Order: sequence, then structure tokens, then C-alpha cells
Amino acid sequence: MTTRFEKHNKYFVISSEKSYVLLFKFLRKLYTAKLIVFLSGDIGVGKTTFVKYYIKSLNSNKNAYSPTFSLINEYAVSNLKIYHYDLYRLNNYRELQEIGVDYSLNLNGIHFVEWPNSFITELPLPDIHINFQALEYGTFLSIYNEL
Repeated sequence: MTTRFEKHNKYFVISSEKSYVLLFKFLRKLYTAKLIVFLSGDIGVGKTTFVKYYIKSLNSNKNAYSPTFSLINEYAVSNLKIYHYDLYRLNNYRELQEIGVDYSLNLNGIHFVEWPNSFITELPLPDIHINFQALEYGTFLSIYNEL
């Protein structure tokens, strides 16, 4: 794994499941009672895999699933609530409201939001925004945080 640290930006190159270890240690240091993390990038670049591995890093017996059709998945892991949203299939603000995102995002826990870009003006500002970009042999993550 390659890292570069700047004031508010972090860059990681992920090439295997083990590569996530340093990144997850960094994220755990940023955890507050409520943490909103936007996950952006093309389809199939690893956003859901990132959340699955994060949950596995907290509890190796816990499985996480894609919220593609459920739209929101909730997990209780190590006395921590994790919410995983997939907004890809939503077409407008009304649908965003119908699934209760305004309520859910006010709850304590870690909130991983995939495909936030269509709703940037309706969603609260993220604490962390991670952009995923596919490489030939891995994934490049650029991370901006306000914490």
C-alpha cells in the first residue's frame, strides 16, 4: 500500500484485502459519535467491497451485503452502528426522503453513502469523502476529510 499525507488529503493504493489495514486504522482515528463518509467512483470500482472489508475488520464473523436493492443496510458491530446507503437507483429528492435518509443520517454511527453526487445539495456535508478510481492492478483512493 502506498500512502501520501497532506493537510486534509490522503491517498491510498489498494491492491489486496490486506492493503486496507492502514486505511482502516486511519478511519478509526477519525471516528466521532456520528461520521458521514461519501463513497464516489464508477460502478464496480470497490465501494461496496470497501464497506464489507471495513465491517470485517471490526468483526471477522460479520458479513456485510450490498444495499443495491435494500438501499440502506444497518449493522451492529463492536457496539457501533454502521449504516450503508446505495443511492444509485434513486431518481429524485422525493425518493431520497421516502427511504428515510434524512432521519437515518441523524443517528449516531458511521454512515457510508455510495453515489452521493446526485444529492449533494440535499445531503449533509460529509466528514470524509473517498473517491475510488480503478487502476490496472488495484484501486486508487483519494480521501478528503474535514476532521
